[in-house]
Amino acid sequence: MEIFMNVLLMLGGVAVFMFGMKQMSSGLEQSAGPGIRNLFKNMDKNRFVNYGIGIGSTALVQSSSATSVMTVGLAHANIVTVKQGAGFILGAKVGTTLTAFIFALSGVSNGGFNISYVFASFAFVGVMILFTTTNEILNKIAPFLIGLGMFFIGLEVMKVAIGGSDSTLSIVLSKAFKYEIMQNPLLLVLLGTLFTVIIQSSAAATGVFIAFLATGIIQNVDQSFFLLMGANIGTCIDGVMASFTTNANGKRIALFHVLTSVIGAAAFTIILIVFRAPITGFFDRLFPGMPQFSLATFNLIYNT
Repeated sequence: MEIFMNVLLMLGGVAVFMFGMKQMSSGLEQSAGPGIRNLFKNMDKNRFVNYGIGIGSTALVQSSSATSVMTVGLAHANIVTVKQGAGFILGAKVGTTLTAFIFALSGVSNGGFNISYVFASFAFVGVMILFTTTNEILNKIAPFLIGLGMFFIGLEVMKVAIGGSDSTLSIVLSKAFKYEIMQNPLLLVLLGTLFTVIIQSSAAATGVFIAFLATGIIQNVDQSFFLLMGANIGTCIDGVMASFTTNANGKRIALFHVLTSVIGAAAFTIILIVFRAPITGFFDRLFPGMPQFSLATFNLIYNT
């Protein structure tokens, strides 16, 4: 019963977390979206510039799915070429990695001070803005603040549900990740892919993996690396679904997204299998006792 109740609480935390991400992304897209679309329309043929625009726009909106869907639509409307769209897609992969570093802060506390509690309080600030002012600019900022606060609240709820390393749920989940089959890189990549297809957000999936690292459920950081690469494949589902009703150019963008994600995951899986021990050791030395930052940094390196 204790495990069942904790699982329900953890699912509630995941729901708050995901809704917060959606709220923050919607708030940012509402305020920055028109400017980003105009920026896309005025792009030149320089692939490096397009790559940078993909990074910048996704860093603002914090949703690679939103950028990929937008790019598919622009390619369908012949506003951007397939070559330009390809640059946007690759840049979007890098831009969304900022979220992982924000999530990683949730596991940092010093002398009782926990930065995630500060971020969580932003939800209250956002709600107060909505209830106390009619200022158009502030009302556009408020949804972002509410969303930011909510996904940190969701992370904290997940960690409370999981409990410490000696909690029943934590022990059960930790044992699951210690099974020999859970050391299989291909299975971990597949699980990461399926999980992200279900929740339709690689950033949200990364947040869950970071929560598992912070609470000690995943003790081998390399397992989270393989899950993360699967998440980068799973996030292609939004672009693929958006391309069903587009012309050939829109479908080419979606296919490019899938191919680069699969090829990248395959290449890095091979590299990690061959050099698993030295790579894991490098990240352990780089961030001792902070595996969530190892995952965030690997995410940046991998997508770049």
